[in-house]
Amino acid sequence: MNEIFENAPLRSDDMEARLWDYIDGISEASEKALIEKLVNDNAEWRSRYKELLELHQLVQSSELEEPSMRFTKNVMEEISRLHIAPAAKSYINKRVIWGIGGTFLAMIVGFLIYAVAQINWSEGRSDN
Repeated sequence: MNEIFENAPLRSDDMEARLWDYIDGISEASEKALIEKLVNDNAEWRSRYKELLELHQLVQSSELEEPSMRFTKNVMEEISRLHIAPAAKSYINKRVIWGIGGTFLAMIVGFLIYAVAQINWSEGRSDN
């Protein structure tokens, strides 16, 4: 694999992924030696390695901000102070609901009338 890695032109994504693995320390020993050689011999690899190393150090040195211990409680108290209208009353019209219900009821009644009209009442009882 190392001969293929050395001789084949790598895309910048491959180079970056391998350099990140090297910086994070998760590369295999043979790959580490090969990357060290490429960083020392190849100017493109060296410049990209320096950029990624600076970025890695910057991320490691920055501290993450944490919200206060009462953050959730403060947010919930602020929300409870606001008067929030019930959502359904503001945008659902009762006439529309009644209209939909009436339509379905009319369809059911229509199907029942049609079914009763299709029955042949003149035939007698069957012996089955």
